[in-house]
Amino acid sequence: MSDTKISALASASALTGAEKFAAVQGGSTVGPTVKQVADYVSTGTIAIKLSGVNFNSANTDNAIAIALPTGITRYMVSAVLLNKASASISTATCGLFTAAAGGGVAIVTGGSAITVTATAANTNNNSQSLTVNSAATEAYDVATLFFRVGTAQGSPATADVIIHIRPLS
Repeated sequence: MSDTKISALASASALTGAEKFAAVQGGSTVGPTVKQVADYVSTGTIAIKLSGVNFNSANTDNAIAIALPTGITRYMVSAVLLNKASASISTATCGLFTAAAGGGVAIVTGGSAITVTATAANTNNNSQSLTVNSAATEAYDVATLFFRVGTAQGSPATADVIIHIRPLS
């Protein structure tokens, strides 16, 4: 392996962030992970995804751990997206909060209407960007956000929720 050219190495499958590689730090060889490097160089947006949120469970909180790069303590929420619904979720409502049970600051107003009615890719209304309150004027330092399904869909339905945050120094 030590004599193999990099161009001859097998292609990597999807990265998880846990992969290590060699780097030099302060004159010593260290093994940072892909996630550590991504966090360090990320001056843009970090996307946090909750897969398979149950939109048929009323008044349910889904905790979202906010992992910030080292040294960063505040962030702004720039987008909240709904995607990959298993069925229409247009009867359900939702919100995003800084505390459980719809408490704290309402980043996305509780009871926000959902317009996702399609499940197929390349189809209108198969995803939605929710309105983020004070997206350009409010920063947060809480370690956990809570995506809350308010009104249930009324039939089995799940979707992914993606939160985009911008770390601030």
